[in-house]
Amino acid sequence: MRIMKWSNSGIVQYIGAKEYIDTAVIPLVPFGLDQEDNLQKSALQHETMQFFSNELEKELTGRLIMAPFYTYLMKKDLKLEAERLEAWMKELESSGFKHVFLLTFDPAWRKQNKSLTAELIWIPCADGSNMPAAEFHQTIRSQARDVMDLMMTSWEE
Repeated sequence: MRIMKWSNSGIVQYIGAKEYIDTAVIPLVPFGLDQEDNLQKSALQHETMQFFSNELEKELTGRLIMAPFYTYLMKKDLKLEAERLEAWMKELESSGFKHVFLLTFDPAWRKQNKSLTAELIWIPCADGSNMPAAEFHQTIRSQARDVMDLMMTSWEE
């Protein structure tokens, strides 16, 4: 089975197997151009989330679909973003998804956890700029396995 990404081939595969797919994952990724530090941090989080979400998709193909990245402005009020995300949750729930997970490296989202109907999973973002690529990828794979365990526990409830 091929990976179910938010792409034409992934959606075609999803349509053919949607009765088995009850989980959606929405990666949350910040964007900001105002300061060079934020710009670099935002780009690193985007790259890392791309690799991280690919690892989840590879391991859990046939059970979940990865939604497009939800990109928000770094300086934006996350309370307003949480309200916008609720529209995504309603759309997913009305489409038959029983489990919705939000993935983020941004610890600020943890303050919004109670206002979200989806399960928020905060992951510390490893800084891959100071380690060899192979070590960085292994760190991300290890974190992805931990998140998979969390998701599987949620499925059992």
